[in-house]
Amino acid sequence: MAQSRQEAAGSLDHMLLANVLSILERQVGTGELSFRAAYDIYVAIAKDLRVALSIKELEDTGHRLEAAELKMPDM
Repeated sequence: MAQSRQEAAGSLDHMLLANVLSILERQVGTGELSFRAAYDIYVAIAKDLRVALSIKELEDTGHRLEAAELKMPDM
């Protein structure tokens, strides 16, 4: 019972991180946040949630945020 509760909480944490990443991508894409600030925010939230991110997940997140920054409209 306790293990299934932990698994559910872990699943919710990952869903929350996916939503946070989506919001951060949008903010980077509009120029509201820099790539570096968005990446730092994402990692800090994951750390607060005690979600262990693999190197691959961190790299993928970095690539997604960089891509959002490249799509930023010219001002």
